Amino acid sequence: MDRRLLKLGNLPNASGFRLRNVLAEGIVVQTATERSVECQMHIGWDAGKWMQFACAKPGDDLLPFYTHLWKWEVDVSATILSGVFQGWCLSTSCAKAKTGRLSNDIHRGRNVSVTYEHAPHQYVHLYPPKGKEPEKKNDILVYWLPNFIFDGLIETSQFRKKRILDGFRFIYGKNQIVFRQIADRKEVVERLKAKTLASTITAVMEVRGTLCLNASFRTAFERSLFSLVEAMEGCRVRPVAMARYSSEGRLKSIAWRPDHAADYYPHRFLVANRPGTCSWSGFLATALPGFMKDRKKMGLPSACWQMVEARSSLCVPSSLAILLMCLENLSARYLHSQGVSMKRAPLEHKLNRTHKTLKCFPKWFRRSLGESREDIRNPLFHEGRTDEQRFQKLMEYRLQLLNACAAMLCAICDYRGPIVFADLRRGQRVMTIDEYAVS
Repeated sequence: MDRRLLKLGNLPNASGFRLRNVLAEGIVVQTATERSVECQMHIGWDAGKWMQFACAKPGDDLLPFYTHLWKWEVDVSATILSGVFQGWCLSTSCAKAKTGRLSNDIHRGRNVSVTYEHAPHQYVHLYPPKGKEPEKKNDILVYWLPNFIFDGLIETSQFRKKRILDGFRFIYGKNQIVFRQIADRKEVVERLKAKTLASTITAVMEVRGTLCLNASFRTAFERSLFSLVEAMEGCRVRPVAMARYSSEGRLKSIAWRPDHAADYYPHRFLVANRPGTCSWSGFLATALPGFMKDRKKMGLPSACWQMVEARSSLCVPSSLAILLMCLENLSARYLHSQGVSMKRAPLEHKLNRTHKTLKCFPKWFRRSLGESREDIRNPLFHEGRTDEQRFQKLMEYRLQLLNACAAMLCAICDYRGPIVFADLRRGQRVMTIDEYAVS
């Protein structure tokens, strides 16, 4: 990993966030039997993979671990012996076996090696030699984000050689949130779009304020923020790690989260981070409080996930089916929250009833719902297919449904400002929700 990570505000390249064959010495404990063994290990991590611990030791000490390779999980605690974090301590629970190897050499004797992988539901913690430091309200949290690509509106770092607009910021309550591009952002974006790189860290997010100390509320905030960003961006940008810094900018700990970066794919975004049009800072400052308020009541994260999935590399009929499900999901839950039960009503009835209060759908879209039911919804859900020879018409429907999902989500979150709407005939247009509703 890059030494610049030790100080807040430094800007490593994308490759600086990786662990490459780091030598460590530690203890591996089988959770079921509590059998333990000291051994050397090599640790590796990349944004698109789980962290791996390759443990090796001559003799028979690791043999019981190899014999029951797939049966028992292990807890790992180790001290790093090489690299930037030499002397730092690393720990995780419930690591799962990935591979095992047993070799016998006539001169060197038996050698056993077992490779374990970071469990998807567990964190990996890295902290200094003197031990974990207490959390303080003036700490700064830094999240490592994969696949989030945006234009910079402000200068957020003083460590560059020349002035560059590299990020954006917004205020949430008593917290300041800053998003910043990595140093080699241009080269990384080109490689992602050319598909010579599957996934990597593309940005970091800094949080200052009360969230740094309130762990339970911070969890709800994180889930809401990243669900909303993913829905409008169209790609998985969930953080893969979080670093905690002191108010002086000294690194206190790193926690690798129970997520790894999904592969990047081309997608249609709904927020263009450009001055004078629609920006992430303006959108999040307004929409996030509304999202937080209705997140559980309306199940908004599930609708956000559907909007992401519909823009992944799926065939058009699958994308259409998911967008129809998203509209059903949003409208039914919104109406239920308003005391209106229309679960078994046709989609067009739900959307027309929703429009009475949210005012977020154009008249032509509401009038076309009956036609789209006959052309798309019924063939897809009753026959399992649609007429794929009408490709242009299907693409037009997909954009219309995506626009409707975005407009309804924004209206539910009390955001009436501009976002990017797409149309096959007129291309991309930046409009407010009210302008879209009368278009």
